[in-house]
Formats: sequence, C-alpha cells, structure tokens
Amino acid sequence: GDGDSAYVFNNFQYVDIFNFWGGSSAEGPIAIPSPEIIDAAHRNGVPATGPIFLPWGDSTYGNQFVREMVEQDEDGRFIAADKLVEIAQYYGFDGYIFNAESGTGVAGFKEFLEYLQEIKPDNFTITWYNGSGSLFYQDGVLRYEGGFEDNLFSGQGSLYRQSGVLEY
Repeated sequence: GDGDSAYVFNNFQYVDIFNFWGGSSAEGPIAIPSPEIIDAAHRNGVPATGPIFLPWGDSTYGNQFVREMVEQDEDGRFIAADKLVEIAQYYGFDGYIFNAESGTGVAGFKEFLEYLQEIKPDNFTITWYNGSGSLFYQDGVLRYEGGFEDNLFSGQGSLYRQSGVLEY
C-alpha cells in the first residue's frame, strides 16, 4: 500500500503465531507469507505460517485439490507434504495453517496430515482453523477430532453458546 493507508500488523507482543491469511480457488489454495511479514514476525520472536485454504463454497475444487495433495510415491511418501516442508524451509517461514472448509473427507487426508506431522522439522508448526465446525459437544465436553496439529484456531462462532472442556 501507499503511505499511511497500508495495513501493517504491529501487535506481535499479543500473538504466539502470526498466521498469514490468503488463498482461494481463484488465487490458489496455498499462500506463502511475504518476506516483510516473515521478517517482521521473526524480528519480534513470533513464528509466521502460510495458509492452505480449501474454500467452503467450492467443495468440488477443495476435494480435487486434496485428492491431488494426498498422492503418494512408490515408497508411500506423500509428495505434497515433503514439498510443503521444502517450500517453508526455502522461504523461511515456520509452517502452515490449514483453513480446511471443504475436502477434509477425501480418503487419505488424515494420513497425509499425520505424515506431515511426522516429517516436519523442529520449530515447524501446523495449525488447524476450525472454520468447518469440527468442534462438537458430547456428554457436556467440547471435543475435537484431530490430533495431527500443534495448534487449534477456533472460528468466531464455534464456542459462543457453550462452555465446557475442550478435549482433542
């Protein structure tokens, strides 16, 4: 942006992770944080992550993208997971936030996420954004079916009516 109309995040003292936000079925589902965002976050002691966005309004696109993402080589390695780690290391950011609002039911997706968790380097974070309503109540306890991520970023409407214990 130009002059003082540019949006510049300057509250790093209040965050544990800076999740860069972007991506769409029109732009592409993976957005790499820009160098100045990565630099500003790191200068303030905060890791920066890039989003993997599977839009809710385009499940056909999301499902197709996930089907391609979960392809494995002849040794059973998830090709895209290895490449995602390589990209983050090359550009100097610290992991990914999955904003998965579609495509999560594709066969192999959970195994892909588990594999990514296994191969990720130290200080590499995987965050899951709960935009798809994967939080639910059972026996008075708020539960989450996941366990493959390091952090859970809950959507604004996920918890507003209930209180309880979060288990995942």
